[in-house]
Amino acid sequence: MGRRGIAPRIAAANLGVAPPQVHAWYKAARAAGADIPTFNPVRGPSRASIRLDNKLLAGLGAEAAARGTTALDLAPTLLRTICTEDLFNAVLDDD
Repeated sequence: MGRRGIAPRIAAANLGVAPPQVHAWYKAARAAGADIPTFNPVRGPSRASIRLDNKLLAGLGAEAAARGTTALDLAPTLLRTICTEDLFNAVLDDD
């Protein structure tokens, strides 16, 4: 959950544990090398936002469902993968 940017308080509510326990798990995971953002106690992780209109969300919806996730979770995963794996040429036809 931490890798997906889910704040400890929300993760705790979903897991039925106290937020300090999730903070401890995230801290231990970071120490072990996991890429988990730090969270503002009030607002969650700091991040930019991208507007996704209904047409984009619908297009992502089927692919997300096939992967057992949501369109809103798939969108940043796609962008992160394109950037980290340098897949720009594979995605963009600008050669």
